Amino acid sequence: MKDVKVKKRKSNASPQFGPVLNDEPILNSILNARGISSADELDLSIKGLLHPDQMFGLQGAAEVLQSAILKGNKILIVGDFDVDGATSTALMLRVLKKFGVAHVDYLVPNRFNFGYGLSPEFVQFAAKKKSPELIISVDNGISSLEGVSIARKLNIKVLITDHHLPGESIPDANAVLNPVLDKKNHDFKNLAGVGVAFYLLAQTRILLKKCGWFDEKKVAPPKLSSYLDLVALGTIADLVPLDCNNRRIVFNGLRLIKAKLGNPGIVALINVSGKSLPFVNESDLAFSVAPKINAAGRLADMSIGIECLISDDCSYCISLAKSLNEINKRRKKVEEKIQEEAIKIASDITVQLKTNQIPSGFALFKGGWHQGVSGIVASRVKDVFNRPVIVFANDKEGVLKGSARSVTGVHIRDVLSYVDSTWPGGIIQFGGHAMAAGLSIRLNDLKEFDNRFNFALAQLYGKSYFDEVLYTDGELTDEQYGINFFKKLEELGPWGNGFPEPKFDGKFDII
Repeated sequence: MKDVKVKKRKSNASPQFGPVLNDEPILNSILNARGISSADELDLSIKGLLHPDQMFGLQGAAEVLQSAILKGNKILIVGDFDVDGATSTALMLRVLKKFGVAHVDYLVPNRFNFGYGLSPEFVQFAAKKKSPELIISVDNGISSLEGVSIARKLNIKVLITDHHLPGESIPDANAVLNPVLDKKNHDFKNLAGVGVAFYLLAQTRILLKKCGWFDEKKVAPPKLSSYLDLVALGTIADLVPLDCNNRRIVFNGLRLIKAKLGNPGIVALINVSGKSLPFVNESDLAFSVAPKINAAGRLADMSIGIECLISDDCSYCISLAKSLNEINKRRKKVEEKIQEEAIKIASDITVQLKTNQIPSGFALFKGGWHQGVSGIVASRVKDVFNRPVIVFANDKEGVLKGSARSVTGVHIRDVLSYVDSTWPGGIIQFGGHAMAAGLSIRLNDLKEFDNRFNFALAQLYGKSYFDEVLYTDGELTDEQYGINFFKKLEELGPWGNGFPEPKFDGKFDII
């Protein structure tokens, strides 16, 4: 049995503000511990969303898209094979078509043939298959130096939209929109890929309106807030921190769904999951809807998930949702077997070691593992051992592809960057963010990588980072055990990464 420490959450809010909710001190305490420092931050109405003109770098990116639209260029959206990538792709397609754009299509790299992002092979494939004049990457591209270079040589313009951390160099694209590239974008730094795409479309809509595009085409400018359910789904699924702006996105996206105004594909997936639309919440999106879309990218073709999100035919959406549900059932079976094997390997490593000798992280591999589920298996093993975990699977001949998942406080991409800087050429490629990353190494280098990975963790983080701590919001009084108090708690949501659902501790009589 694991030794778990229980600690009460401390206030993360500025000490200069007064109570947020005067009638319930414990609610104040819960909000303070999550960094809420004013009552304004509890206003989750659409009018509070950050305005596009506040995002540094957005204007230039929107001008590239506007120019392509005005010239009638063939636009190709290149997505990623997870929910953030799928919702980003669907959002771009839906809105651009509503803008009156005639030539817009999408492609998602098959992870088993092309890997992640704008790889050189994928760019050449896309050029031959779709003949685009502008490629827009969504939720990827910031590490695609060579692929972007090939696109430019083929006379294809490239607009990158991404939210992942960059490497040492930025691709030579016509425009790069990524909030993490500039400190001025502090308020936008937690956007998911779909959130970045949303803001690009919002600013492009402003530019097209100014130049008279909608009047000329006799098209009504679409209301972008009507697509917030897609943005909410991608935001929740990608586990980005729920700061104030992201909470507004999720809150209003859920409101659309509850009002039966949501995306037909999302509605179909909710229904197939056995959930009730009027009561759907962020947990339903995270644990019932998102895994079904993700399963397509893991085991089959993400196009099935995207088609479900771009169709307005409710019957077709239900059919696709049922197919996604079946793929997800297969994914669970594949995942369960690999998870069992991965946990056994990690257990065998730790069983004869003292607590202070247990590795700071695990790099796990067994022949025959399916790379489509390596990320989710890494997450499961991480939960068991409270250590960063990388699960590798065979990729190309002699090459392993790994998915990394981290624990709170340990920035996994920084760890990989440290390994890369101290072991030049050892990692073939890598990318990601604080809690999740991907990488490729040579099969023969696995043992050396494991040693260097653990050395990097030891250098960058002390052992205390791997102590399991259960944070709670303290004890409740007898009076607070009632429906009215828990309704008040529910109203403070949505909850998620960076804004965790409250937990309480104490001594209880179990009846």
